[in-house]
Amino acid sequence: MHILVSRLLQFVFHPLIVVCYAPIIVMQSNVLPFFFVPQQAKDILIQLFVWMIFIFPMLLIILLNKQKFLSSYSVLSPKDLRLVLIAVGFSLLTVWFVLWVVDVPTIVTIIPILAIVNEVIIFLLCKKVKLNVYSLSMSALLTYLVLVSVLCNHNLLLAILASILCVGVINFSFIEEEISSFKSVMISSAIGVVATAIAMFVFL
Repeated sequence: MHILVSRLLQFVFHPLIVVCYAPIIVMQSNVLPFFFVPQQAKDILIQLFVWMIFIFPMLLIILLNKQKFLSSYSVLSPKDLRLVLIAVGFSLLTVWFVLWVVDVPTIVTIIPILAIVNEVIIFLLCKKVKLNVYSLSMSALLTYLVLVSVLCNHNLLLAILASILCVGVINFSFIEEEISSFKSVMISSAIGVVATAIAMFVFL
């Protein structure tokens, strides 16, 4: 049961899924730019994120593993991690381009950009620092929601509190399972917060 719960947490908080949570929360909460956007249009955007940022990259990762380009799904070497980041990066760029072409409000268009910024940091640091990509992505989501709440003057308190709880749960889980050290989790969380905050102020 303990292993099952751990695997479930790793799936629910998988970095590719976490990227999809951001537009779902922002659009379904009717943050200011989306107040008058039809629900059908929101659903289409959410499907775009789910397919291009989660499902397609996951299928690509499975294909890479089948072709022996990846040695493992769970324990990635720096070389494996960089290959995955490049593959996911193309999906993120595609989503950003589509959002830019159809003129979606910047508060959502910036989401794949934030993910790419964090990917670049992981790409550059993965050989030097042992990072926990789960902690990094959850901290990035929390930072995004806090800044959206402030910049759009919209109450996202419940989503922010839920994100804080989730950051605590995933960090505790990884430390308890000895998958990551306390130092690794803290460094990864700090990078997620700082990188996301800087990128939002630069690109918004």
